[in-house]
Amino acid sequence: MSNTAKKNQRASERTSCNLPCQRWQCSGWPHLQCRALGWKGKQALQDLFPESPAHPAVCGGAALEPEASTMAQGCPFTGLEVALTDLQSSRNNVRHRTEEISVDRLVVRRPLPDLTKGTRAVFSLSGSGGPSPWIASLEANRASSLDVSLCAPPMAAVGRYLLKIRIDSYQGPVRAYQLGEFILLFNPWCPGDAVYLESEPQRQEYVMNDYGFIYQGSKSWIRPCPWNYGQFEENVIDICLELLEKSLNFQIDPSTDCALRGSPVYISRVVCAMV
Repeated sequence: MSNTAKKNQRASERTSCNLPCQRWQCSGWPHLQCRALGWKGKQALQDLFPESPAHPAVCGGAALEPEASTMAQGCPFTGLEVALTDLQSSRNNVRHRTEEISVDRLVVRRPLPDLTKGTRAVFSLSGSGGPSPWIASLEANRASSLDVSLCAPPMAAVGRYLLKIRIDSYQGPVRAYQLGEFILLFNPWCPGDAVYLESEPQRQEYVMNDYGFIYQGSKSWIRPCPWNYGQFEENVIDICLELLEKSLNFQIDPSTDCALRGSPVYISRVVCAMV
C-alpha cells in the first residue's frame, strides 16, 4: 500500500471513529485505558503498575520487586487469574493523537524501572495515598472484565514501557502477569509537559505536520528545501528509540540516561551529538 493510501486510510478511520465521552480529567495528564478480560475468580483487580521497558538494558539494571508497603492493605481479593487483556490501542492512540504512528500498537503521550531514578512506577489500583505520581483507577467492573485507566505524570521518562499486574490475595502466593507493552511520548497538548504548545495551529505545524522545509547553504546564502519528515512511516518510532540506545550516554550509564529521558532538552542534546 502506498504512503498516500495509508494516510487516506488513517484519515478515514479517524473520521469514522465515534468514541464516547470519557472523564479524562487529572491535572491535564494523559490517560490510557486497559481492559482485562476473562477473569478466573470472584474478585476484582488489586494492583497495576508499569515495570521495565521491553529491552532489558533500558530499565537501567535488575528489576526490583515492589515492597510490601506499596501494596494496598487489607485486600480481600482472592482466586484471581488473568486470562486475556486488551490495551485498546486503536482507541487510546486516537485520544493521544498518535494514530498516524500506529493503529495496532499502543503509543501514548506521557505524562523504566528504578523507583529511585523515576524509571519504574509501582501503584495500587485506587491510586490513593501512594508516593507514585502514576495513577490507576477502575472505570468499570463487569462480571468477567475490568476497565482500568492509567494516568502518567508529565515528567515521566519517554520510551517503551512494559505493563504488569501483581495480584496479592494475602491468603496465597502472589501472582504477576504481563499485560502488554506501550510507548510513552512527549505531549504538547498537556499544560504540565515541558513541550507544551498553547496554540493548536502551532501543534499541527510543528508536531503533526509530515512535510516541511529544511534550510541549506552558508551564512550569507540560505535556501529552503522541501522535505518529507516521514515521522509516521512504519518502524520510524522504533528506529528513534533504537537510536537513543546507541548513544554514548546510554553506553556509559544506561540507568542515568533512561532516568533523564523525561527532559526534551536532554534528548535533543543526545541526538544532536550523534548527528
